[in-house]
Amino acid sequence: MTIKISALCIMLTISVSAFGQWGKKKSIDKQPVKDTIAMAPSISQDTVYVRMYHNGLRYGDYRLSIMALHALYAIHPDKINYLDSLCLLYAQTENYTQCILTGVEVMKKMPDNVAIISALAVSEQQVGRYAESLDMYQKEYAKKLLFVCSLPNSCAAIRDEKIWGIAGFPR
Repeated sequence: MTIKISALCIMLTISVSAFGQWGKKKSIDKQPVKDTIAMAPSISQDTVYVRMYHNGLRYGDYRLSIMALHALYAIHPDKINYLDSLCLLYAQTENYTQCILTGVEVMKKMPDNVAIISALAVSEQQVGRYAESLDMYQKEYAKKLLFVCSLPNSCAAIRDEKIWGIAGFPR
């Protein structure tokens, strides 16, 4: 019985003190917010998104990196390198449909980009578009072959008529 009475007294004391504070205004210091919070140095929006992109890659949060690239491309739609990186990131994360959609846009402006051609070839194959995939693989092979042939003394055998005929490439 004494425990009940002491618990009741404690609750009554708490409620009286709470009701006593209820109507009073709190005194707020009139200091400006600038003085109490250290201001961050001003950085550009691009810098923030680039940092987000790198942090996403560093910590394996590829959705963050994709979001940051989308933001950068929205800010700078003329810079195709953001869309290029987005396409390659989609390919690495097995988002094949998005890779195809972004890769087609990149190919309009950069038709000789071997990394994008390769990503498109794999993505087309994964979604079951085998004819388109074969075309992309042939383009990739031709681009790599042209690169190797542009090196001095590197492809005398590749220039041979028989190899060109077997590969099916026009002369």
